Amino acid sequence: QSDLDAIANLPKDFGIEAFHHEQHPRWKEFENAIRHSTDVDVDEDVDLEVDVEGDGDGDAHGAGVVINSRCPITGKSIADLSDPVMDAKGYIYERAALVKYLGGRSRSSGKCPVAGATHTIKMGDITSAEAQVRSFRRNQRKDLSRQRRERDKRVQDL
Repeated sequence: QSDLDAIANLPKDFGIEAFHHEQHPRWKEFENAIRHSTDVDVDEDVDLEVDVEGDGDGDAHGAGVVINSRCPITGKSIADLSDPVMDAKGYIYERAALVKYLGGRSRSSGKCPVAGATHTIKMGDITSAEAQVRSFRRNQRKDLSRQRRERDKRVQDL
């Protein structure tokens, strides 16, 4: 039976409920592959918090922490945004695009457009993301410089 036939034979209400990856037939296969290749306990839930600012407050939105590298609405790199803003969860957008997405009203709100995100964006919670974008640009420059040094070293080694 082809994949298309299998899809055609699905019940009409298939997909209405959320997809649960752990119920997928290949999930156990994946889980077993991980369990046998590492010493990590895949049944143990582990939360990882990074204190970027070193102040112990658990704030993950300090300068330098960037969740998304592109505006979820325009698709532009956050390095190229002219007026970057950040929602309460730390996602960065172009202000004009976000205002338009939310309907242009200062009191408006809407669902985050990032796939998989479930939070609501409220215009009142929007803050400037200039510091995060400056840090993002600085890190891009550092990465580019590091890549050039590595490339030059490989050329020298030839």
